Amino acid sequence: LLESLDEGNYAVAVELARLPEQIRGYGHVKDQHLAKARVLEARLWRRFEGRADGGEGQRLDTVEIFEPEKA
Repeated sequence: LLESLDEGNYAVAVELARLPEQIRGYGHVKDQHLAKARVLEARLWRRFEGRADGGEGQRLDTVEIFEPEKA
C-alpha cells in the first residue's frame, strides 16, 4: 500500500486502512460485516490500483449479501 501511495490514491488508501473498523460483532453478525468488508476491499483495491470500478466520488459502502432462506 505505502509503496504505491500518491496524491491520486490517498483517499482510497485511507478507506482501505479503515476497513477493519467495519468488522464488528460476534457470530453471524461479525460474519456479515466481514463479508461486506471483503467485497468493499476488493473494489477499493481496484480503485487504488487505477482499475476502473465506479466513478470518482461514488460511494461503495453499501453491499447487499444474498442469504438463502433457512428451513
